[in-house]
Amino acid sequence: MKKKILIIDDEHLIRNFLKTILTNAGYEVREAINGEEGLHLFYTFSPDLVITDIVMPEKDGIEVIMEIRKNDSSVKLIAISGGGYVTADKYLNLAKALDISTCFNKPFHSHEIIEAVQELIGS
Repeated sequence: MKKKILIIDDEHLIRNFLKTILTNAGYEVREAINGEEGLHLFYTFSPDLVITDIVMPEKDGIEVIMEIRKNDSSVKLIAISGGGYVTADKYLNLAKALDISTCFNKPFHSHEIIEAVQELIGS
């Protein structure tokens, strides 16, 4: 049975990039364009891992992480950010305080994501 990954990001290019590399690596992948849609998919798809952007419309990544952690402390989380009102590092430091598994500044390399995913949930 394939491991399931949910990607939540408002940038089409990032979602498409992640979906492509993770699908090619053998994972079942779903994607959401914002935090609200992402949380809906989280409850219906039951992913093993969530990759979420931090700065998004509707619900931001911090709200997504907080709600996921409130309902499921076992799911693995990767936060990604290119920044916004403040630098990406500041957003990712806040995410780290919410018990995420790992984080990446945008842009990132495909091998970094694949290695992190394999380490967190296996192949």
